Amino acid sequence: MKKIIATFLVCGSISMAVNAQDQNPSTTMSGQGQRPQFTKEQREAMKQQKETDLLEAMNFAQLTNDEKAKAKDAIEVVNKKKGELRRDATLTDDQKKETKKKLDAELKSSLIAAIGEAKYKKFKEFQKTTDDARRKSNTPRPESQF
Repeated sequence: MKKIIATFLVCGSISMAVNAQDQNPSTTMSGQGQRPQFTKEQREAMKQQKETDLLEAMNFAQLTNDEKAKAKDAIEVVNKKKGELRRDATLTDDQKKETKKKLDAELKSSLIAAIGEAKYKKFKEFQKTTDDARRKSNTPRPESQF
């Protein structure tokens, strides 16, 4: 009886140790608070998806070519600032969150100025529906989404 119990304990320990191991180290986080590491192909695919989503949202909001150019410029400016913010090691996480909120508000105001309130609402509505669909299908959200 002791041998059977000991055998079950050893088998249970081995199975827990195997299941606790990292299954896919290429997409896991290397530490708490850090972003996942993606391969070059995955990053390129996410960048393409981000561009496609942006164009679809702009078309849904019925933006003119001039409005599309102004919106893209506003988005690029804020995304560059967000990139600099991510790389800034002198700020704490709370300071970065606060600055990100300010940048998001800046983006919102510049987009409203560029395309108007009504088109902005349609633009954000489309983005919300695509984000909800992406969450349901468990596909990763492209980085630096606006």
